[in-house]
Amino acid sequence: MKKIISLLLLISLTGCEKSSYNPAASLIGRWRWINTCGLQVDGCSTPESTRQNIELVFTKDSTYRYYVNDTLKETLKFTAWPNMSSGPGPMNIQAYVIKWDDQRQELYTFENSYLIIWDGGFNGLVSHYSRIN
Repeated sequence: MKKIISLLLLISLTGCEKSSYNPAASLIGRWRWINTCGLQVDGCSTPESTRQNIELVFTKDSTYRYYVNDTLKETLKFTAWPNMSSGPGPMNIQAYVIKWDDQRQELYTFENSYLIIWDGGFNGLVSHYSRIN
């Protein structure tokens, strides 16, 4: 009986492999804003149309920094995890949740080398960023 229980315990411990993918690790680095488009907006906003160069910086210690024209505008802590509550996100792709320490939450995903963030509001804004480094 002890052998059966030991065997079952061994199988249960080795049979279920946890995923080692960390969605927050994929965010680490600098991201340059390309555009923001949405349902309530005619066309898309771009750095050229707004005269704003926006950069997002995500660090290994879960710090987020938001720069506009090289001026730091916001620093927050963040956490990220897969969006399990509703299956794939918009456009039927795997989305992730990012939660800022001010309690806001947004969905994001990656497409090729781009970071795509849905603003989490009702206006349907979607921002695209390219990785700088």
